[in-house]
Amino acid sequence: TVDYAVGLCTASKADTIFVMPGHAETISGASSMVLDVAGVKVVGIGHGTLKPVFTFSATASILSITAANCWVENIRLLSDIDNCVTAISLGASADGCVLKNIEILDGATNKEFLIDVAIAAACHDVTIDNLRVFGLAGGATAAIVTAGASNNLAIVNSMVQGTFSTALMDLSAAA
Repeated sequence: TVDYAVGLCTASKADTIFVMPGHAETISGASSMVLDVAGVKVVGIGHGTLKPVFTFSATASILSITAANCWVENIRLLSDIDNCVTAISLGASADGCVLKNIEILDGATNKEFLIDVAIAAACHDVTIDNLRVFGLAGGATAAIVTAGASNNLAIVNSMVQGTFSTALMDLSAAA
């Protein structure tokens, strides 16, 4: 699993994990995929339906990034459960995180992510580049949410479609 590969990495040494075309992995809980080693880069190889797919199978399933300067690129996240709370969570220590060419998809109108990207207070210097959210008419809250001050947040080249009960982006707590 990607989580296992992260555990083999050394902090701040630019370790890169390449995820092969067609790779499929199930995220079954809150600790199934955690980037907790600083400076790790996860890069999916492939395009279209050959992008690596991570299927979320429990409401607590999450891609959690808790270390600084991590980079996640070119993967698909698919909800396969009703009310999956969050697709990607950036903890307060995830400063310098880059999310690039990420696709987040609801599996059906009753298999949706409530929040696509949640950014903790005091998580700074985050770049979200070419995020593509394909939400269906479910119970989603917001695509991107900040829980508090998040300095130097850059969201560029992104496309979000869906119905959200709060807002497309809720950055009201951000600085």
